[in-house]
Amino acid sequence: MRRMRRWIKQLAGLTARRRREADLALELESHIEMHTDENIRRGMPPADARRQAIVMLGGMNR
Repeated sequence: MRRMRRWIKQLAGLTARRRREADLALELESHIEMHTDENIRRGMPPADARRQAIVMLGGMNR
C-alpha cells in the first residue's frame, strides 16, 4: 500500500511539474510576441523582430 501511495504522489508531482513548465512556456511566448510586435511597429522585419525579442528576454536557453 505504501508503494502505491508513493507512486501516486510521484505521478502527481510529475503532472504538476509539467503543468508549471507549460504555463511558463506560454508566458514566455506571450512576452516574446509582445516584444516582437513592438519591434515590428518600430520597423524591423518580422524574423529580425522575433530574434531581437528573444535576445532581449535572455535567449531561449533560460
